[in-house]
Amino acid sequence: MDTIHLYPPLLDKGQEQEFVESGRSLSATISPRDNSLAVYATNSVDPQELRSIPVEFPQEQDIYIASSGLVPSSERRSFIAKTSPIFAAFQNVAKAYRSQSSGLLRDENSLSAMTKLAIDYVDFIRECWVHASHKMSDGDSKDADLYRSLYTCLSLFVVLYLPDSRLEDVPVGEELMEWLNTHFIEPSTEEGDQLSSHDRPWEDDSFWPYLTRTILRGFSKSSVFFLEVLSNRHPSSYVQSLAENLSPLLESHPRIIHFNSERDFVVASRRWKDKVQSLRLELDRVPEDARQDGFDNWWDRFSEIVGILEGRPEILQNVCNDLGADWKEICAAWGVFIDRRLRRQDLPEVVAQVLNEMPPDPTNLEDMVHAALLSGEPIKALSHAARLDIWLAAHLADILENVELLDAEVDEESELSLRQQYILAYAEYLRSDPALWRITVAYMCSCGDIGKERADQVLMRVPFSLVRPDGTIDSSAVGTSEDARSGEVGGILKEVIQTCFEYGREPVRRMVCAIAAQSFLRERNYGLAISYMTSAEDWTGLGRVVDRVLAEYISHVLEPLRESPRLTLAIGSGHSPAHRRDPNSSDPPPLGCLDPSS
Repeated sequence: MDTIHLYPPLLDKGQEQEFVESGRSLSATISPRDNSLAVYATNSVDPQELRSIPVEFPQEQDIYIASSGLVPSSERRSFIAKTSPIFAAFQNVAKAYRSQSSGLLRDENSLSAMTKLAIDYVDFIRECWVHASHKMSDGDSKDADLYRSLYTCLSLFVVLYLPDSRLEDVPVGEELMEWLNTHFIEPSTEEGDQLSSHDRPWEDDSFWPYLTRTILRGFSKSSVFFLEVLSNRHPSSYVQSLAENLSPLLESHPRIIHFNSERDFVVASRRWKDKVQSLRLELDRVPEDARQDGFDNWWDRFSEIVGILEGRPEILQNVCNDLGADWKEICAAWGVFIDRRLRRQDLPEVVAQVLNEMPPDPTNLEDMVHAALLSGEPIKALSHAARLDIWLAAHLADILENVELLDAEVDEESELSLRQQYILAYAEYLRSDPALWRITVAYMCSCGDIGKERADQVLMRVPFSLVRPDGTIDSSAVGTSEDARSGEVGGILKEVIQTCFEYGREPVRRMVCAIAAQSFLRERNYGLAISYMTSAEDWTGLGRVVDRVLAEYISHVLEPLRESPRLTLAIGSGHSPAHRRDPNSSDPPPLGCLDPSS
């Protein structure tokens, strides 16, 4: 937080010195329950000394309720607004299925609906990342980097915790590799284009690392292309033969999505491994003096590739270290080459083994979230996600609890569940922008009684002005001018009252109506004041409005009439023929002829 802008301004521009000389200063009190501040002017000197200061100022001072958070940018505000309907849909799905069954996780329909909504989050974040990447100025990639991090984290969460029902109990290696290739592209297309332009690409230092990594990542087309180059152009007949035999192996590498059953996949994988062993035997028969080509030890490079295909963990880790790959690449490749039947529930054990040798970067929050998710530690993932972006933590917590992967038990001290803590933290962040009050209330009201009580405070502080400085009704606040004349509610005030109805906040609705009525009363708009006081069911307040109406009638109608000379003469004589009336008449007597004793 750098600056808090107060509105309306506490003092006009150029009055700073006068403010200081008046013996006042600016003070602030931090709320013990949220991120708000109460900002106000207070005495900076002893009260006795104020009497000697000639400067006068109003005795009543405004108290400003401000947020200590930074106001979201326009792009961020759009992101918040467009993801909130997905959050609302989550709440509706959860509510519907909780009323029908005791467990969401066992309900395939509800889980499928929530998976689709989670994918909606992922798709929209990807669009934001692409948009921010195109818009970013030179050297300013902060927004794009944040959306990319959200994209990688939430998409990994969906892969691990919200799989398609048909893929829930199948090996996860290929899905992890697809996620890795989507978000962390290696090797680059530029490297391949550069190598393909050479007649003898194996003479380039980057050739074998490029070929090894394309095989590791499953890019068979690129791998086969350069193997064909070796089989056709390399001077060694051994290299030509090995490259020719390796190409069909890469093209026929079994993938579980191509099989109707896991059993068929396992059988095909065993047969494929037998062919890899045959290639190893051919490689071992190459004489020692033929394993060099004058530029590199091609045999060692081939041996590493075959070792990966054989599923040897030590070779995989050594190759990844040499390539500069991180722990995520090892974990993904583990499920593709080492343990082809690796399940989601078995993944944490493998991840722990890999992280023991190659830990994640503790300064990279995105990497820490990935590590926690892959390790099967969602609570730890939420902690890191909150430091990365409170939006991510709040929505991950919401999904986790709704699919029963996060305990909904309420903490005794805070009286909040873990989900509610993160949702309310996000809602407090939203309070930094008063324009987001509707979304803030929606998130708060999803967090039990405590959240609803906080939402009450937001609703009662929604900024709206019913009357312009010139005394006319602001139609943007209460609707059209016809609405104002008829006492109907519109504009911002109408939205506040409708929101109170939507979330069952009847006491707040009455209070908002009473506040609006008082505002109309101050401006002598008695019709609307009576209407809102009636809606607020504030009968005492309604009595005060009626008293004001009578006082206005007496002071503006009766008193001027009594002060009229002609009226005074008529009252004094009491026998003016003009004031005589038929005693049998049912018409009321003129005002001046009323008998004071009657």
